Amino acid sequence: MPDRVAFTLGPLTVYWYGVLITFAVLIGYMLACHEQRRVGLPEGTMLDIFFYIVPLAIVCARVYYVVFSWDSFRDNPLDVFKINKGGIAIYGAVLGGILGAFIFSRRRKLRMSKLMDMLTPSLILGQAIGRWGNFFNQEAFGGLIENTALQFFPVGVYIEALGEWHYATFFYESMWCFVVFAVLMATRRRYTHSGDVLAWYAALYGAERAIVEGMRTDSLYLGQVRMSQLLSMLMVLAVLALFFARRRDKRAGDVVALIVGCVLGTGLIVATCALGAYALVPELACVAGMLALCVYLYRAPADAPRAYASR
Repeated sequence: MPDRVAFTLGPLTVYWYGVLITFAVLIGYMLACHEQRRVGLPEGTMLDIFFYIVPLAIVCARVYYVVFSWDSFRDNPLDVFKINKGGIAIYGAVLGGILGAFIFSRRRKLRMSKLMDMLTPSLILGQAIGRWGNFFNQEAFGGLIENTALQFFPVGVYIEALGEWHYATFFYESMWCFVVFAVLMATRRRYTHSGDVLAWYAALYGAERAIVEGMRTDSLYLGQVRMSQLLSMLMVLAVLALFFARRRDKRAGDVVALIVGCVLGTGLIVATCALGAYALVPELACVAGMLALCVYLYRAPADAPRAYASR
């Protein structure tokens, strides 16, 4: 079992989870500063915005977790403030970060979509790094691996507390986030609309999370629906709707694509609720179809104006 403790300083115990989250924030900040210079924003802009984003991300990550795990806090409400015991959610952090960026953009009179295009690579890279905190905490893993041939890392991870091998879903997500980061960095100069980097983040990360969330054993639920899976599908559907709305000359195929995307998103949630752990194949089919529809609807007119110039 990996040691959760990175080091101690007298009475202070520093955990690997905290070290990795801090490292993720610092790397994200450095990358954001690079993007700031690339698009010509004044020096210090990213430092200022991080003072908005980071606190709100932490608070919202905790609030999100508490809201959907209230039964665990009902008898001891003060445990809500014991964040050192664990219990934060990445989607809460993302929503908090976006809220911080929105407040900052309003105060500085900056275009929100342009700001998010600069911050999104930092976000996905931070997620890729931060997921390794789950490795040291032995959390965010998937179902039991019964096939002994698959009982090895990185396919699985041995959970000491259970004495069992489980699917290493945190690893799958981390690797996918690195891939999405590479894709966004390689293509960010080619997009024709402000906000496209954020849109493709939502589509690509949402697609992956919808599948991996269905494999996890610690999901937060809204009724019988996994909340993160529902949000993931809504993200992909929002991107589909955005790309559809941009189409200047909407054709019958565009309308069909949007309708089919909505059907696939609904089908994924229904399949997960009905089939549980056996829903992986229909989940993959639904997500692949939705991403294909995103690509189809993204085809922009050749004369579409760029929202801002990249250096």
